[in-house]
Amino acid sequence: MQRVAQQNAVDCASAWGKEPPLVTVFDDLDKVPRERPCNPVMIVDGTEDPTTLGYHFVSPFWGPASRASLETASGILDGDESLCETVCHEVLEILCDPFVNLWMDGPAPSYLEPGEDWGDGWQYALEVCDAVQTTYPVKLWGLTGVSEAKAANFVTPAWFDSVMAQNQGAIDTWRATGRGFDHAGQLKRPFAIGPHGYAPVRNLRTKKVTPRYFSARWSGHVAQRPRVLPEAKLKTKRHPWARSARRGTEW
Repeated sequence: MQRVAQQNAVDCASAWGKEPPLVTVFDDLDKVPRERPCNPVMIVDGTEDPTTLGYHFVSPFWGPASRASLETASGILDGDESLCETVCHEVLEILCDPFVNLWMDGPAPSYLEPGEDWGDGWQYALEVCDAVQTTYPVKLWGLTGVSEAKAANFVTPAWFDSVMAQNQGAIDTWRATGRGFDHAGQLKRPFAIGPHGYAPVRNLRTKKVTPRYFSARWSGHVAQRPRVLPEAKLKTKRHPWARSARRGTEW
């Protein structure tokens, strides 16, 4: 799992122009250096909420840190909610927005909530994994051969390009070069949200932050408000230390 998280971090850091973090595994929390910039992801048997996969918090020793639950994972390396995927997800989001305070200007979302208007201003939280909530394979070379494990998919800076979002020609040109809007190449345009993802969006007039989900409007027509995340996933997002809750997202 350490090697998967390390490769995942290298892929994301390369896309975002950041220095890749060194992912190190300790078998005891007391062995973790209590100094910054060390941002631990603590693997625990369970959390206060048995449905919670993982969440962030701010430690007095390390600053941004997070926990991942072994109890609620679908497995160690297998499944889209595996412990490995959760750890990767937490590592990438600490890498790109450790203090959960960055927002990017963007277009109107694919559908409106009550009280909103298409002319309102909008900002999207800089969350690199939430819009996709999927995985991609990472190859591991060992003494017995090559194996694969799943790492957390993430959006690239092009996903937040509000100028390109308004120009279909620019989008087509970008995609024709082989570049996409997420590492796995699943999203087709800036600010698009995958079937399993969501994005915290802030309305600059009402100041409310609400999650937005996949909508067929990105395919050329306006859809009804799409279905929300499963209840178990919603409980994770509502945890008071979760990144979305810290942004004030109203679920």
